Amino acid sequence: MGCFQKKGASTYYGYTDKITNEYVVIQSIKLLSEIILGGKSTLEAYNPSLDRYYNDGGMLIIKGQANLKLPTGLINGGFENGLAGWQKDGDGRSITQLGSIRPTEGNRMGIISTGLGYTLVQGILNQSIYIPETVNTISFDWNFLSEEFLEFIGSKFDDPFVVSITLETQNNEEIKVLDINVNKIAEMFNATQYDSGNLISVSPDIVFDKGDVWMTGWQTTEIDIKDYRNQNVILKFSVEDAVDTIYTTAVLIDNVKFDVEDLYNGQRIEVDSSVFNEDYIRGIWFNDAKGSSYVLYCPDDFSSQAEFVRKQTKFFNGYKNIEQVKFHAIKTTKEFEEVWNNMEGHPDTGVIDDVILLFYSDYHAIFIDSSNRQYLTVSPGGFAGRGKTIYEAYHIRNLQKKKIKRIELLTCNKD
Repeated sequence: MGCFQKKGASTYYGYTDKITNEYVVIQSIKLLSEIILGGKSTLEAYNPSLDRYYNDGGMLIIKGQANLKLPTGLINGGFENGLAGWQKDGDGRSITQLGSIRPTEGNRMGIISTGLGYTLVQGILNQSIYIPETVNTISFDWNFLSEEFLEFIGSKFDDPFVVSITLETQNNEEIKVLDINVNKIAEMFNATQYDSGNLISVSPDIVFDKGDVWMTGWQTTEIDIKDYRNQNVILKFSVEDAVDTIYTTAVLIDNVKFDVEDLYNGQRIEVDSSVFNEDYIRGIWFNDAKGSSYVLYCPDDFSSQAEFVRKQTKFFNGYKNIEQVKFHAIKTTKEFEEVWNNMEGHPDTGVIDDVILLFYSDYHAIFIDSSNRQYLTVSPGGFAGRGKTIYEAYHIRNLQKKKIKRIELLTCNKD
């Protein structure tokens, strides 16, 4: 396990024994679907089962941290961890400052541009996120800087800044939740080719390439996203050149967040390395050293099934040792009676966890050995068989009473 821990793993899934490819594929799909699509924790997504295709009965187990989840919603909305969680196209980066401009939150901010050395056309940052059912809005801070101001206000050189949400459906419908450009911003800030209005000049502190740079200053936009609850979407910030690539536009982005603050944010949980030495199953550590169960079976036809059931019973009860599941091949009703009457439960409570029986049967009887007329019956008259074929049988009421949590008969008709 050390190699996984050194790589930063907090949870590890593995197998107890040899398993088949079919089992790996089925279990992996179930597990990852529950974690990724279902939003469940590493333990909640784990469903213990044995490989029914293999006699060794290998089983998926979990070690390490049981309560880890994939982040719900946004990852790294403040760009404090670089571009972790974000995908970029063209110029998309995480920076500490641009000239004298600092982030609105934390020590870093995102930037997209149409030509600051990384691209000549566009800058995009996007993230695939899940919108939790408790979220109402998403908000973000932005600062639009461009060389298109003031000279090209009112012209076709109208670089757009777009924020969109794309539904991860078959149609991949993209919905623009913010769609502004040089001309719209000029109108918002009362600016013209001859009057800067409320735009802010940042040159010569900030120089892009061809002309003076003006900016809006930090703005905050809040978008209602209740219609997208419980859906996977792609949140995208983009800026691109309109018509030509001569003059550059850049947009700073920071503090992207939901209105609900208490969502799990995916931060690493420190894990005690000792937990990697234990198997964990359905909230039970394999530390039950006192419980007991029994498997009674017909050795002629049910041996391999009984081996499988024994391992399954051990895992489902969280036993430390397989020997806690007593294993008895039964050929006569006398043997059955002796084993049953000598079964012992938990030393403190006397309760037996499971008794599993693997024999042929019909409606009224269990066939211990039908060739030698060895039957157990529930028939009031103490007989087995039907019609003209009636045999005397051992009635189960003659067995000693036991405290048993669960008794199960795994059977099929002899015919």
